[in-house]
Amino acid sequence: MWRMPAFVRHFYLAHFSQPATDRVAYSLIRKHAPKSIYEFGVGTALRAERMIEVAASAASMPEISYTGVDQFEARGSNVPAGISLKQAHCKLVATGARVRLLPGDAFNVLSRTPAKPGAADLVVIAADHDAAALARAWYLIERLAHAKTQILWQEPKGAATAFRVVSHEELRILAGSGRKLRAA
Repeated sequence: MWRMPAFVRHFYLAHFSQPATDRVAYSLIRKHAPKSIYEFGVGTALRAERMIEVAASAASMPEISYTGVDQFEARGSNVPAGISLKQAHCKLVATGARVRLLPGDAFNVLSRTPAKPGAADLVVIAADHDAAALARAWYLIERLAHAKTQILWQEPKGAATAFRVVSHEELRILAGSGRKLRAA
C-alpha cells in the first residue's frame, strides 16, 4: 500500500486539515516533538490519532505516550458527541502509542491518578472539557508540566473555537486560582 511521505502529510495536517482549529496543534507538535501527550477532551479521537502520528514521526524516539481524559459515555447532552471509551482505546492503540484513557473530568482524574511531576511534554485542553473542573485542575496540570512543556488551550471565540498557547507564567496564575477554588 502506498503511503504519503511524512513531510507531505505534515504539510497537509498543518495547513489544510479539518477542523482548521487543530492545525495549531499539529504545527506545534512538529516543531517541539513531544514524547508524552496529555489531552483533556478526546471527542472523536481524530485529533488524538493525528497528534500521535505527527509526534511519532517528529520524535527521534517514536514511542509516544498518550493520556486522554474525557467523559466518554458520561458526556452530557450539552457537549458535542464523541466516542466511547472502548472505541477510543481500539482506535488509539492501533497508532502504536502507549495509550492510557481515563474517564472523568480534569480535576477528578488528576486528583485520583498518580502522575509523576513533569510527565507531560504537551498538554491539550479541548473547549468541550468541563470549565468548572478545569478551573479547579490548573494546579494539577501545572504539576504535569516541566520547563519545555507546551500547553494548548482551546477557547470559544464567538461561535467557533481556537487553540492558543498558554505560557508558563499564565499557567502559574491559573494554578494559583485553582488552589484558591480548591480551598474554598
